[in-house]
Amino acid sequence: MGQPTPRLAASDADVRSCFAVMRQLRTYLTSEEDFLQRVRGLEEAQGYKLADNQVVAAAGYAYYSTMERADPRCVHPRLRRPA
Repeated sequence: MGQPTPRLAASDADVRSCFAVMRQLRTYLTSEEDFLQRVRGLEEAQGYKLADNQVVAAAGYAYYSTMERADPRCVHPRLRRPA
């Protein structure tokens, strides 16, 4: 049997349905509305995605490159080679 494909939280209702689980992990979240605004901001700024199949757990992720040929401005300063 294949792996289930994560369903992304697309609608505001989808995102809000993840709040209770995420609140357990991120205790600084104050409300569903605060959570929704944070998720939408991260989606726009960083390409963040929130998966919400059957919400007994939730995961957020963003794609990024760690390859050496990536734009050097995007590499963490501690990982840069000395000039």
